[in-house]
Amino acid sequence: MLALTGVGTGIRFMPGTLHGIGYFPDMVASIVSLILLSVALGGTFGMTVMLNIFNNHMSEKGISFTSATSSSFQSIAELPQEQQDYVREQAKDSITLALFALSGFLWFGCVLMALLGNVDIGKDGWNDEENENITKG
Repeated sequence: MLALTGVGTGIRFMPGTLHGIGYFPDMVASIVSLILLSVALGGTFGMTVMLNIFNNHMSEKGISFTSATSSSFQSIAELPQEQQDYVREQAKDSITLALFALSGFLWFGCVLMALLGNVDIGKDGWNDEENENITKG
């Protein structure tokens, strides 16, 4: 998970945008906007997947967060110690399953990223005849 976090953080800081600009140097605003939109949508998608898995796993174990009495940490703290331990253990398992569900998407992104070619960004800009800014492979 640490490796995937490092890859995600490293890509977020600009290489993805620079790679897109290397392929399409005349469309800088469009590339930057598309990258920012995909980062926001990816976060929304990830949180949706994690929330659904968390809620489904908890409801399978008989724990529901839909009623007003069980929706706060205070109500969990008011439970007997055995029930508190049970709820906390199931919450830990649910979070673990949610992270495992996302790891497939993360590894898929790492494989796709590894298949990208190198892009050299220079002062000369795009050269249609020689395509020397893009290295395949």
